[in-house]
Amino acid sequence: EVFLLALEMNIHVARHPELGPAFAARQREQLAEVADIITDHSKRSGDPLPLPADQMAIAVQALSQGIALNALVDPDGVPSDLLGRAYALLFQSPLDS
Repeated sequence: EVFLLALEMNIHVARHPELGPAFAARQREQLAEVADIITDHSKRSGDPLPLPADQMAIAVQALSQGIALNALVDPDGVPSDLLGRAYALLFQSPLDS
């Protein structure tokens, strides 16, 4: 599974800090692509973002990875629609300052 391979890569990089800069650069590129998608969606929908798009991209990635990991460990304990519902909460309204 691709998710497990990505998780293994993160662990490998964490154990080999010399790989960190190149890995982080690629990860930032991927997050920038996600941030662009989030920005485009916000502009089309007219809905403001509760956080800057680059931070939203990190949150989306973290939610996706965390829920996917939990679903692998306990598939019966993680509702199949949880990620979508969590995204809806994340995007529903701006945070109070």
